[in-house]
Amino acid sequence: MLTDLANKENPRIKSVVVKELPQKRAYIHGDKEKIILSSALFTDDFTDQEIQGLLYHEVFHTMISNYAGQIAFLFVVLLIGLISMFVILSFLALGIQFLVGGFFCSAHMFLYERLQWRSEFKADEASSKKVSRETLISALSKGIPSNYMNCDSPTHPSINRRISRLRKTK
Repeated sequence: MLTDLANKENPRIKSVVVKELPQKRAYIHGDKEKIILSSALFTDDFTDQEIQGLLYHEVFHTMISNYAGQIAFLFVVLLIGLISMFVILSFLALGIQFLVGGFFCSAHMFLYERLQWRSEFKADEASSKKVSRETLISALSKGIPSNYMNCDSPTHPSINRRISRLRKTK
């Protein structure tokens, strides 16, 4: 049934697998053709609608172009090229090389994080249109310790940031 739901939205998805994992999570595996759902999601804590909301979130990730990875790769190539150029041109300006390298590395990480976050927000928004916004908000906040609700990572904005963004969508 879960594979059918996912496949209806994106025919490229070959399977949805429930795997024994201690964390309550869902993620894409491989070449965006398989979605893994943690068996921990199938507890009394989560309703069927909430599980579907998390599933749709992953389905929509498979449909969103991942320009973040491509742009990040270009920045790395640019960074390596610029650092190499500075090293070859002058060994005397090492301080400037590290400064420029640090700037490009920071810019790369900032841009990568923002693009990844944008992908999360888009998947949340699309998923909330398949199940209610409140259902998705409820699913996102379950199983997360309260001290992690405000933790951002390079690939995911905090749960509170995502919930706030969902509440602002129409």
